[in-house]
Amino acid sequence: MAEWIEYHLLVGVEKFYIYGEDDDIELREFMKPYIEDGVVEYLNFGESTDTVKEAFDFTNVVASKQRRICGDAVKRFKYNTFWLAFVDVDEFLVPISTNNIPDFLRDFEDEVGVEVNWLIYGDGGHKTKTNELVMERFRDHSERDTPYNYTVKTIFNPRYVFKAGVHAFEYWHKKRNVAVDTHKQPKRIKSTSITSEFVYHDKLRINHYIVRTIEEYMSRRLNIENSLYNDRAALLEKFAELNHNEIKNDNIMDRYVPLVKERIAKRFATR
Repeated sequence: MAEWIEYHLLVGVEKFYIYGEDDDIELREFMKPYIEDGVVEYLNFGESTDTVKEAFDFTNVVASKQRRICGDAVKRFKYNTFWLAFVDVDEFLVPISTNNIPDFLRDFEDEVGVEVNWLIYGDGGHKTKTNELVMERFRDHSERDTPYNYTVKTIFNPRYVFKAGVHAFEYWHKKRNVAVDTHKQPKRIKSTSITSEFVYHDKLRINHYIVRTIEEYMSRRLNIENSLYNDRAALLEKFAELNHNEIKNDNIMDRYVPLVKERIAKRFATR
């Protein structure tokens, strides 16, 4: 979590809204330096989403916990920020054509949202967890046209969202009510689809450390309350499907490693 926050601060993210629950005492305690510095606003999931309206879900059934959190964030923070994104802690937004994310987004301020493609990272041959940073441990990733790389996450203007999802949204706007890709081409398929027509990694991408090691993948998934995630055979099959290492030793994140380590050390020096 510290690596994820410190890295994104380096590339221009200004504020994090972290949703936890009543029993997340360890997470809340860990977040104290960031909360005290005004970097993180910590919200209790149970208290914050009770009043979210059904309009923030794509379906007529009860929304998942994740979608309810997304809906709450859109409703709660739509006037706090120009841009908002729902980014998981295994997803790192990486600016390629500019020095940081705000510089990239300046050319998109007339758009309702910008859809950014995943780039799936594999285990790089590692089997067990070590103490190095995630971006330091994993440098091998998928080829561009790997199917999972068609998945997008959206950096969006929350004032134009009327139905919130996790990856994609429905918008209202008098000029254009669909998001664009990183080349400013409007979305041509269903607005709520989480996949793109083309894959672009040349301007802004999301390094998705989706599996890490088999040890970490199994540990994380077996703790999810779902019958699929209690089936070790199914999990091993899924791991093999997600574990892509075709492109070796990508060094794009190397320049951030010493800076992130330095920032973490300073942030927690007195704790």
